[in-house]
Amino acid sequence: MVYPLQINFCQYNCKLFKQIYSCSFRNPNVIILDQIIAYGHEMQLNDYLGKSYNLIVLKSEPLSTGFGVSGHKVWLDDGRIGAVKSNFSSSSCAFLIEAKMLGDLQKEKWPIPCVWEADEHCLLMEWLESDGSVLNAVDEFGVGQTLAQLHRTLLPGHDQFFGYDYDTPIGALEQPNQKNGSWVDFFKKQRLMHMAQLARKQGELPLDVFERLNRFCSDLNQFIDEP
Repeated sequence: MVYPLQINFCQYNCKLFKQIYSCSFRNPNVIILDQIIAYGHEMQLNDYLGKSYNLIVLKSEPLSTGFGVSGHKVWLDDGRIGAVKSNFSSSSCAFLIEAKMLGDLQKEKWPIPCVWEADEHCLLMEWLESDGSVLNAVDEFGVGQTLAQLHRTLLPGHDQFFGYDYDTPIGALEQPNQKNGSWVDFFKKQRLMHMAQLARKQGELPLDVFERLNRFCSDLNQFIDEP
């Protein structure tokens, strides 16, 4: 038996559908419910872009993403094709920070997508077309050279310290970037011990390993030099 569902997707978010899904894993209609979850998020995204930015989405396709966000390729009525990352289950500044980071890179003429819109729930940017082929050795070498040059680039006024003007994420983790004149001290406090403290807080790092790392960091200048 198929049970009719009448749902206003603009009023109910995907949490409701996930609850239905988890309670119905024995139901033969579970595939249909899974499709409802995806369709509900797509409708919510289209509605959000329309109300927030006066954008009309003609078509959208899901994209593979991670870190708890959803991704879609969208065709807009003004002829643009974009990529959008969204998360309507929570509100954070992650998308705003990512947009700012992309903007900083774009100022330095790096080949990255242009950001069109960003807020606490979504990041909409230019779609960069790809043929989907696997990188060969020549391509990988070129990418490596580009990344190396990126990391050698010094922004105006940033040659006297290590860090940045604001904190940045790495995946789902936040990286503190308080300016520090010493690379060893910066690496110790804002990379190694910061990540260790996060792992310890989440119960993923045993106390004895944490203490060993802390002792190692106290003598870090014996193992690495200032550049």
